[in-house]
Amino acid sequence: MGVAQHHDAVSGTEKQEVAFDYAQRLSDGIAVAENAINQAYSKLLTKDSQSPPVSNQFLCQLSNISQCLEIDGQERFTLTLWNPTVHPVVQHVRVPVRTDYMVRDPTGETVLSELVPISDATQNIPGRTSVTQKQIIFKANLPGLGFSTYYFERKPEEAKYKRSKVKITHNEECVLQNQNLKVDFDDQGNLHQIINLNQRIGVSFVSQGFYWYQGFPAVYRQSWSALTDTLPLNVHLLTLDQLGPKDYLIRVEHYFELFEDDTLSKPVTFDLQSLFKSIGIISNTAELTLSANLPLTDMQRLNWITANGQLSQMKTRKEKSLTDTNITLNPMQIRTFRVTVI
Repeated sequence: MGVAQHHDAVSGTEKQEVAFDYAQRLSDGIAVAENAINQAYSKLLTKDSQSPPVSNQFLCQLSNISQCLEIDGQERFTLTLWNPTVHPVVQHVRVPVRTDYMVRDPTGETVLSELVPISDATQNIPGRTSVTQKQIIFKANLPGLGFSTYYFERKPEEAKYKRSKVKITHNEECVLQNQNLKVDFDDQGNLHQIINLNQRIGVSFVSQGFYWYQGFPAVYRQSWSALTDTLPLNVHLLTLDQLGPKDYLIRVEHYFELFEDDTLSKPVTFDLQSLFKSIGIISNTAELTLSANLPLTDMQRLNWITANGQLSQMKTRKEKSLTDTNITLNPMQIRTFRVTVI
């Protein structure tokens, strides 16, 4: 990743052989990181220690050419989408499939989806080995710095082209009886009473509940976010890195210029504790230099003597160790903090 941040790699001005080398390095890095992704995901997905082991996830690295061989022909599968930004996003997702699927969101609700053909230009891309000619498009809602899991289940053949019909029924009281028992149901479908005809004993029911097995959602998280609050729209989280068991490095920026926007170009204040309750209670906050290698209070700027003999001193904001976790950012300002949690 460090090599690929060279200005030629970012701008695309390198020779083609060098571009291939950049792509190879990035591909190798992604392959190595896949194991770490599975380990992190297995910890985030389980609700408690009683949850069953999580199946390994795989990355569809050729989704940009509408190819994902691992899900070809599967009856059902799950798709986990990760949002690396700090703001919730709505994204239209395309999934290459051979047939139509029912798509459900993390709450189990059916998501409106559409099965569309993959363009001939995409199908004829050199190196594409998939025979999939269709793709499902649906709208996904993703939390900031978190994931959402969507469920796919193949539709029966007869359900693909059958128009759904709504049948209105009117419930009536119902009695089921044989030589031993008589069971009464009210007009709402609830069990009213059971009578033993042999012993002439009746049991009435004043209330009842219906229960079902929740399966996967009962033992696994369907959606998760590292943030417990939302950041202002003009603030970006640059860095969230764990330095030790109790120490974290947090770097935030205000990426609007002064006078760029009537509202978003103003100073903004937010609370780090309300954002990162998931990592613990913040007991101490210390501001560091931009490079995070020195406390801001220890930074000594050079003093220059101007041509007219005046001393030039740059006014820098030096925050001491803070217990207050409210942070203020001015336009185009980046601030770096080391926070300690308990």
